[in-house]
Amino acid sequence: DTDICANQIKAVTMAQAVTSIAEQAFSGLPELTRVNIPKTVTTVGNQAFYDCSNLSTVTFEADSSLNLIGASAFQNCTSLPSITIPKSLTIMGNYAFQDCSGLLSVTFEADSSLNLIGASAFQKCTYLSDIVIPKSVETIGQSAFRYCSGLSKVTFDTSSNLTSIEDNTFRSCSLLKDIAIPKLVETIGQSAFQDCSDLSKVTFEEDSSLNLIGASAFQNCTSLSAITLPSSLTTIN
Repeated sequence: DTDICANQIKAVTMAQAVTSIAEQAFSGLPELTRVNIPKTVTTVGNQAFYDCSNLSTVTFEADSSLNLIGASAFQNCTSLPSITIPKSLTIMGNYAFQDCSGLLSVTFEADSSLNLIGASAFQKCTYLSDIVIPKSVETIGQSAFRYCSGLSKVTFDTSSNLTSIEDNTFRSCSLLKDIAIPKLVETIGQSAFQDCSDLSKVTFEEDSSLNLIGASAFQNCTSLSAITLPSSLTTIN
């Protein structure tokens, strides 16, 4: 039975000829612990490693050509403690690492090309304590870090290209203490920081482009006693 054989796979090393990992290619393999992805791979498809609950090591070969991590590609890989994202990546799909409850660290290679962190990409990564967002990122999707209850530090590059923090992006990050909003951010969405109970400091860079703060963006931020809003702001919902 091929399904029974597949369920015994513990490690996967791919040939250099591989350029794409298909949707659900290794989804749900209970014994898979280690994957080596060659530099020739440009796409990790939707749910490619979904629900590989014992996957603990994912290695991208140096000089990776990876461009896309698809939706739910590593969702529910609960034993994955860390991941280093190749600098070639431009799109991280929705739910890419959602429910990776054992994830402690996410590292983006220097000179990252990442443009989009998709909706719910790291939602419920409860042990993730800090993250540095590459300057190339323009959009952080809805609920991208929602329920990351251990997240205490978010750092944006001083020359960040971020233009939008969408609805619920950091909602219920209860240990997040301060946030510096990059100057190109035009919109902070609804409930973006709602229930961030430890948030005590919000700062905006000089020449901020912010023009909209959505409804309930800072609701229940019980440690936030004062905030100075930029002059560019035109709408508070």
